Amino acid sequence: MRQLFINMVLLLLLPGIQSSAQNYLRVTGTVTEAETNTPLPGVSVILKGTDIGTITQLEGNYAIDIPTESDLLEFSFVGMETQIISVSGRNRIDVAMHPAINTLHEWLICGKSFLEPALSFSSRFPFSIGAGFLDKDLQYCCNNGNDIHLGLIYGTDFKKNQIFHSKAGIDNIGITKRPLGVMAEYNNLSLSGSEGDTLISDYRFTLSMNRILRNISIELGMGLQGYNTQSNIGYGGRISIMNEFDDSYPRHTFAIQSGFWYWGDYNEYNISVNLFMNNSKNITDSILRRTRLGCEIKQIDKVRFASITFGCRFLIKKLVVGCG
Repeated sequence: MRQLFINMVLLLLLPGIQSSAQNYLRVTGTVTEAETNTPLPGVSVILKGTDIGTITQLEGNYAIDIPTESDLLEFSFVGMETQIISVSGRNRIDVAMHPAINTLHEWLICGKSFLEPALSFSSRFPFSIGAGFLDKDLQYCCNNGNDIHLGLIYGTDFKKNQIFHSKAGIDNIGITKRPLGVMAEYNNLSLSGSEGDTLISDYRFTLSMNRILRNISIELGMGLQGYNTQSNIGYGGRISIMNEFDDSYPRHTFAIQSGFWYWGDYNEYNISVNLFMNNSKNITDSILRRTRLGCEIKQIDKVRFASITFGCRFLIKKLVVGCG
């Protein structure tokens, strides 16, 4: 009798459980600017008449859970015409937004700057410290939305051996269908060994083609190197494979990079793997954006060393300026 009573209770509750499980619909999509087809971050996506809402992320993506009986989503952004779109049971809705006629010259520049300090330990240089700076223009009308990269790395064994690396570049130059980037680098390596001192310094200039196959980027370049008392011209590049934020805003992402340079008398190569733990909660405003754990194997001439790197990315500036 007791078992019969339990079964009857379960039969009564089961429809309610099933109904509750089927009560919500997840809608995802991408919001872009109609004229340029560029992603729009920061667009407000709200279920009309409720306080259920979200905003689009860095690549214009959004995800929102709404009751299945709901039908209208409202998309709004400063300087753009508000759109109200019927869901009609769809689980993906992409939106192209148009400038509001009465505010055509009142768009916003929305930029963010990040600082990424890092600490490395390697077999050749027990202690290396570095820092990267990234300035992103997320939305634009008075500028072209370029990303500026700056970086410094210094390593030493507290004796005669030391390594120095600096770089400066501009990314996401929209002069072609695929965003381009340019980078200038300076490297200096000083080693002391049983066969004498080695001093290698070089200047490199590279052109990058981003997102060749969505998540693949390629860099090609040339450089001028001083090797002890000799001078060499070199050619090389790097291929990068990375997964970025998508509709699910993953908490963990990765980047795999492999580079090769030919300097005449010898070759230089490296391969690195970086794992990122992203702060997916309130990602547009959080100060700590991500942490990084990376490993690299590198060979320069006959010198080979492996390194492990720990780093964090912090939001240091958020800029919203009107233009018009």
